[in-house]
Amino acid sequence: MNSSYGTAPTPESKMAQVKKVRWAVLRESIQHPTTVFPLAIASVAGIYASAIHFDATSFLWTAVPALLGVGSWIYHYFIRFDKIANKHLEKLKFQALELKKSVAEELYKECRHHGFSEGAKEVRELEQAFIQLWTFLKDQQGGAPIASAERFLSLAEDSFQEGLGMLRSGLETFKLLKTLDHQKLQREVVAWMAEMKKYERDPERYAIQMSALKTKIQSHHTRLNIYRDKLNQVHQFLAQSEVIEAALETTLLEANELLNQGQFQIKADAASRLENAVAAARRVEEKLRIPSGGSPDEDLYLEAGRTHQNQDPES
Repeated sequence: MNSSYGTAPTPESKMAQVKKVRWAVLRESIQHPTTVFPLAIASVAGIYASAIHFDATSFLWTAVPALLGVGSWIYHYFIRFDKIANKHLEKLKFQALELKKSVAEELYKECRHHGFSEGAKEVRELEQAFIQLWTFLKDQQGGAPIASAERFLSLAEDSFQEGLGMLRSGLETFKLLKTLDHQKLQREVVAWMAEMKKYERDPERYAIQMSALKTKIQSHHTRLNIYRDKLNQVHQFLAQSEVIEAALETTLLEANELLNQGQFQIKADAASRLENAVAAARRVEEKLRIPSGGSPDEDLYLEAGRTHQNQDPES
């Protein structure tokens, strides 16, 4: 699957995020005014003491600000680490949300561009369901640290990515189908079958023509069957995305109801609903999608269908 869609966080990506947060905390603790200004004063005083005149006064102007600056860094990096780290984590989460929204917008525009109206509609509905749940959970988390909300935020994000992945797969299959003029193939089959009936009046005389027509008709039927299978795949991708959308909406309703009862502790079956929706979508994708884009036979017949569009039906 495309890495932008339906990819759960890996241990490597989590470790990279941890390192990013640590560097952010270190940078902020060093750049904090209570660290920078005292160290700047100490540096100037140290240069003066070493290059011009060293005495007790210059020593104090060097040592005291240096101690204050180092103390400030220790305070911000070690004592305030969790607070600063949480602030940067929140920033990263909002950046990640904006990235997810931009990915959804890109997919929506691509669906519209290729005429995949059902896919474009589902992208919008899936995004709306995700944003509503994400916003609700963030609002509840803002009041106090709630482990349940944090867990469901992660589940919601994973579900949204998987839903986008299903729609991306549906779009790619839809684009493939557009290259095959199935209506033309159907018209040709009807014409050839009518021609076959004429030859059947004298089968011995037209044996060669009948054999050729049977081969052409069989070839078209094979391509049309592949077309129908691919079209069914598009519908299944859309259906799985709708299942994820429904799971997001149901989780939001259940979370809101529990909040009204004064106990924000989402039930285990709500989590299972999201997890099961994602797992089901992944099973469907593994069943329907082949990394190469299709089996060799399917590729051969679809390519033949694309080539045939520009050929004369009677040739």
